[in-house]
Amino acid sequence: MGTLDKTESLVSLKLVLFLFYGGLGALYSTLSPHMLHIGLNYEESRLILILAPLVSIIGPLIAGPLADRIASRTLSGKYLRILAMLAMIAAAILYSLLLLVPELVRSEARRPLVSFGCDADGAIIFQERCTEEKTCFHWKDEKMGSLILTNCTYTCQNPTQFKNLYNPWTKGSPVPPTETSKERSDDYEEYVDTQQNEYAQSNERGKRAIEQVYVEPPHLCTKTVNEKGQDVIEQCHVYTEDSEALKVQATLRSATNQENDTHNAEWCNYPLDGWKCNIPKEQEKFMKLYTNTSKCKPMIECEVVDPYDSPGSVLADSQCIKIIGDVDTTLTSYFVIRLLAEIFPTAAVTLLNAAIIIATRETSTGRGDVGRQLAFGSLGWATFPLIIGVCDIQGKLVVPVVIFAVSMILAVIILIVAQNMPVSPPEWWWHTKSGMLAIPMSAIRKYGPEIAAITLVAVLLGIFWSIIDSYQMWYVLNQHWKHGHSVLKYSLTVVGLPAILLLWNSERLVDYCGHSNILMAAFTLYVIRYYGLALVEDPFYTLFFNALEPITLSISWVTLMLYMRHLMPRRLTTTGQAIPVIAFFGVGKSLGALIGYVDADDVAESFKILFIWCSIAAAIVAASYFLLYHCLLAPRCAARPQPPPSQSELQCHANGGQNGNSNGNYSPLRVYHNGLSRKGQFKY
Repeated sequence: MGTLDKTESLVSLKLVLFLFYGGLGALYSTLSPHMLHIGLNYEESRLILILAPLVSIIGPLIAGPLADRIASRTLSGKYLRILAMLAMIAAAILYSLLLLVPELVRSEARRPLVSFGCDADGAIIFQERCTEEKTCFHWKDEKMGSLILTNCTYTCQNPTQFKNLYNPWTKGSPVPPTETSKERSDDYEEYVDTQQNEYAQSNERGKRAIEQVYVEPPHLCTKTVNEKGQDVIEQCHVYTEDSEALKVQATLRSATNQENDTHNAEWCNYPLDGWKCNIPKEQEKFMKLYTNTSKCKPMIECEVVDPYDSPGSVLADSQCIKIIGDVDTTLTSYFVIRLLAEIFPTAAVTLLNAAIIIATRETSTGRGDVGRQLAFGSLGWATFPLIIGVCDIQGKLVVPVVIFAVSMILAVIILIVAQNMPVSPPEWWWHTKSGMLAIPMSAIRKYGPEIAAITLVAVLLGIFWSIIDSYQMWYVLNQHWKHGHSVLKYSLTVVGLPAILLLWNSERLVDYCGHSNILMAAFTLYVIRYYGLALVEDPFYTLFFNALEPITLSISWVTLMLYMRHLMPRRLTTTGQAIPVIAFFGVGKSLGALIGYVDADDVAESFKILFIWCSIAAAIVAASYFLLYHCLLAPRCAARPQPPPSQSELQCHANGGQNGNSNGNYSPLRVYHNGLSRKGQFKY
């Protein structure tokens, strides 16, 4: 095939890449807003972001070995086009099914009033009932967390009329000795009887008389059970006027109220394990006498500080949220469809990467223009999301799904029509094009440590990329920036456009700088990106730091492709391209989503702290990579200088024979090209 024919045959591949990555970009830019649009909350979205990448590795795991197995039995490249077509069709169908997921309508959370009560029988949380039906929460399992208590006092059990009934006579005076208090208590019943008639006639005079009794301040005690099964007081917190808020651990059980119970003015009662609070008899009699009713149930009652916002609060999940729709149906259907759909784009990326490697014939005819093919994919990635941003669809998935499905169908049609696309099995063209030998299967054992090392690097790069990418929407929106939505619309375009220029000459850049140096630079730039994102005060500055992604993602991705192409045997070309896809977009992306999760109650501030720590982690990884490579690996594994070809080698090459300087002498970080290759030695 001549140079002109080869160039023309690659046009169809460029179009396929443009349509595939363009449609994927249009869909990808809307998936996270769509989760909010159908009513999924932060926690539910986080679960999908973590698990979807893990499930997606099934695609490359199957597509890679399957394509290589078929390639060993055929001389035609039709198999690669068919597998890519099937992956695109399946992706279009499954993502279209997301339109059938029923939406949820969740009203803004209302935070019901809460109070804490405790007596000799235990402790209880009083909470306003949530919905119009006045139902209470009935959890299947107990909930564990913390409570912050303040303003603890003696009162009757009535959360709607929280009234301080603790008025010791020592208020403002020195505390009397314990003995005095005890002696005074012994005569208390007789004293109260003599005062009761006066109290009925003159409430104020009776109140002043009763206040002359000393009562100790409220004691909040936790208990445990000993070996004999007896309750033993473990610790007591004494609350006085000067006490600061008490933070205690609590185990919350399901409500004791029945659904139609209107007890306690429509308040829910949630028992707490492990509490016991004794009420002094003098205080009990005082409260009953003061309220002039026998229905007063003496308790120690406290106000709860930030019951829904304090870190680790046991009440964090008990806010009142009115939901229209079935949460289980929406979450389950979206979860299943999304996870199945994620399998096929990663399979298609693996197959298209292999098609690029094979179609450019880089290692047999000189420079292969791998980056120039991907540049057209980047053009689609930048263009299609721009269309979505201009349309301002606000999380609706109809337009992105239509664009994605149409793009996949057009790409499939091109794959059907493009019979001359040069994607024949790599072993076929490797043997026949210039007479070179394919790398033997034993290369996997020989280069295994290097393959493992580059896979680990791909995982780390995927983690750092995913921490930003997975939660960027929540980070920007929770900052309450004026132009936050506009920034999110065009973020992919800002990333995609600069990537076109870099990808166009990416192979020259990689060859000049060296594979490992490019990857080190990516980690170094993550230091800048994370630290900058932690300090920005304007949404448009996030676009500036996202503009570094063409290096941290695009150039790094080409480097991983080229590196793995050299390490893997030619008969495992597709499997070799599946490895970075699995490592970066599967394992790395999932771990990044897991690490990047922050407190849903304070997303903006939590992300700033996370980004600072990620900046430090990226600096450590970059420094470790640099020292390990340049101080240890490079001196030991550097390629030896290649002598100029002899007259006999030139004659052999002219006659189409095999090159005596074969790639069987390859050592890590060295090229297995012959000395006559126009590309020369690679720099790893």
